[in-house]
Amino acid sequence: MKSIADLIRLVMITIICAGFFSCASVKSIPDSPRFAVPVEEEKVETESEEEPEKTLPNQLESPWQLDVTFPYWADARILSVDTVTSFQMYHGQGVVYLTPTVDCKGIKLYVNGKKISMPKMKGNQIYEVNISSYTRDGTNSLQLSGIKSTDKKTKIRLCVPFPTVLKGSVSDSGIPRKAFRLIDKIISADVANGFSSAQLAVIKDGRLVYDKSWGNVQTYDGEGKTVKAKSVTSDTMYDIASVTKMFSVAYAMQYLVAQGKVSLETKITDILGEEFVNDTIEIDFKNHDEEPLETIKAWKASLTVRDVLSHRAGEHPGPLYFNDNYDVGTGKADAENVLYAGWDGSEETRQNTLRQLCKTPLTYEPRTDLIYSDVDYMLMCFVIEKITGKRLDEFLQETFWEPLGLRHITYNPLEHGFSKDDCTATEVTGNKGYDFTGRRDYVIQGEVHDSNAYYCMGGVSGHSGIFSSAKDLAVLASVMLTGGYGEQHFFSRSVIDAFTGAQTNLNADYGIGWWRQSEFGTVKHFGSICPSSAYGHQGFTGTLAFIDPEKNLVIVFLTNKRHVPYVSQGKMRGSYAGNYYVCGSVSFVPQIIELGLTIDPSRRAWKAFAADMVEDMRRNIPEGKKLSPDDPRVRGFTAMKQAKRKF
Repeated sequence: MKSIADLIRLVMITIICAGFFSCASVKSIPDSPRFAVPVEEEKVETESEEEPEKTLPNQLESPWQLDVTFPYWADARILSVDTVTSFQMYHGQGVVYLTPTVDCKGIKLYVNGKKISMPKMKGNQIYEVNISSYTRDGTNSLQLSGIKSTDKKTKIRLCVPFPTVLKGSVSDSGIPRKAFRLIDKIISADVANGFSSAQLAVIKDGRLVYDKSWGNVQTYDGEGKTVKAKSVTSDTMYDIASVTKMFSVAYAMQYLVAQGKVSLETKITDILGEEFVNDTIEIDFKNHDEEPLETIKAWKASLTVRDVLSHRAGEHPGPLYFNDNYDVGTGKADAENVLYAGWDGSEETRQNTLRQLCKTPLTYEPRTDLIYSDVDYMLMCFVIEKITGKRLDEFLQETFWEPLGLRHITYNPLEHGFSKDDCTATEVTGNKGYDFTGRRDYVIQGEVHDSNAYYCMGGVSGHSGIFSSAKDLAVLASVMLTGGYGEQHFFSRSVIDAFTGAQTNLNADYGIGWWRQSEFGTVKHFGSICPSSAYGHQGFTGTLAFIDPEKNLVIVFLTNKRHVPYVSQGKMRGSYAGNYYVCGSVSFVPQIIELGLTIDPSRRAWKAFAADMVEDMRRNIPEGKKLSPDDPRVRGFTAMKQAKRKF
C-alpha cells in the first residue's frame, strides 16, 4: 500500500476560492483550503455482480492524532458530542484528510467555528484540506455536519496529523526581545571572561523562534591554558549527561507503555529474570542501615518498572562499577571492588555490568523514600533492550531520531561519522580524582564524560551518553506537548499525564523520572516564574531541557561548564570554575524567558532585575578578602557586571 506521502505526490490540488477553481502546488499554503484527490485504486473484477459493501479505504495508515468516523464518531447518542471533536495544533499549520464511503453532494466543515467551503466529494477517495488559516495554538475544535448523500449509511473518515516544528522568529513568539537580549549579554560576557561555551534553542507554539551558540568547541587544554578552536554552531553536539535519562529511558518506556508492550506495574524479574534477585550479595554500604540479605532479596523481588523509573526502588545512588581500586562499601581507595564490571567498554564488559547490577543490594525499602540514582537508569537500559531485542541506541534511532529527521543526536558520536570538533569538550584532565585501570587523563571530547557510561556501558546507557545539539533536542522534546509529530504518533495523552504528573504529595516535585516544578519544588532548576505543571531535567555537564505545557514552550540550554580549570586553592579547591558563572546555573534561562512571557516587565524593571543578578554574583566573594582577578568568583562577578552594563 502506498504511503500518504506517495499519494499526495500523485494528486492534483484544487483550490476552492469564492466559486472558482485554480491549481496549486501541494506544498503551497493558500488562503483557502486545498483538496488533494489521489489516484483511484485499481479495480479488480470479480465474478459476483453484487455491489460490494461500502467501506472506508485503508490508504491512510499513519497513526494519526485524530482518526474518527462521522457521523456519530463517539457513538455517544448526543448530537452535541457526536458531531464535534478536538485536536492539538498551532497557528499557521494543519491539514485534515477526509474520505467518504460514497459520493457526497456536500458537507459542512467547521474549524474553530469557522466554516470551510467544501466541494462535492467522490466516494472512496482521499481529500486533503489545508486548515492552516483557521488553526490556533493549543486545543482546536472540528465540527462535521450536514452530510448530503443518496446513501443514508454514508460515513466520512476524518484524520488529522500532529503539528510539527516550523521555522519562526522572536516576533512570532510573544517573548519580548529584551528577555533574549539579557540572556545573550549574560552568556556573551561569561564566555568573554573564561566560561567555555553554550547553545540555546527555544520552541514556542510549534516554531523554533531562537537558536544561537556562543564560544568554541574547546577552550582549555589539559593544563588549563586557553586554546584556539572551532566556533560552536547550531549543529555542534553537547554531552547532555543526565538529561539522557528523559530522552532515552523515559521516552522509550513512554512509547512501550503506550504501545501496550509493557506496564508500569510489570515486575523487573519478569523482564531480567530471577537472577536479578538470586544473585544479590551483601554489602555494608557506608551511611546506610544494614538489612538481612533475605529481606533485601524480598525487596528486589517486589520491584516494578514504575519503582525504578521513579527513583523509589531503593538503589544506591551510584556505585563505581568501573573502578577496580575502590571499596564500594566504605568508599575508600586501595581495596577490591566486589561490584567491579570492567573498564574497556566492550560488549563483554557491558554484559558483566548487568551481572553486577543484579548483584547490587538495595539500600532502603522500596517506595518508602525517593533517592536519585544513576543505577535505576542503567538498569532500565537493559530492561528496554530485553523488551525490544535491540540495543538502546538502535531502538531510539529507529523509533524517534530517524522519523523526526534529527541528524545531530547520537550516542558515541566518534563511532557515527562525527569528529571531535563536532562536539564540545568536557573535562580537561579526564576522570580526575580516581586512580584505576584505564583511566582517561586527557581532554574529553566526543566521548561521554560519565565514567560508568564510558567504561562499563560502552557509551550507551540510560543514565548518560547522548550527545545532541540544542535544536535537535528541542524538536525531540516538543513531542511531549502533543504526543506526536506530523504523521508519527509516539505517546498517548494519558501516558504523558502519567509520567509527568506528581508521584505523591510528598514527592510532588517528581513525576516518573521527570523533575516537576510543583510548589516551587525545583526553583533552582527551572526558576520561580513557571507554572507548577512545568517539567524537565538537568545534566551534570551543564545542560537543561525544560517544558512548559501551558505555554507550548520548550527550552533547551546546553553548556559544557565542566570544561574549565579546577579551582586550585582555598575552600573551593578541586571544584569546577564553571560553577561560579551565571551560566553555571542554567536555570537563569527559563527564569528570564518565563518572566518575559508572564509579566513582560518595563525596561526599568528589567534593569533592576539585572542589577539583582549582579548582587547575587557579588555574594560569592567573601567580604574583606582580596581575590585574584583570575579567581572564578571574581570573573563570574565581573562578567555579570559587564552584561548589566551592556543590556
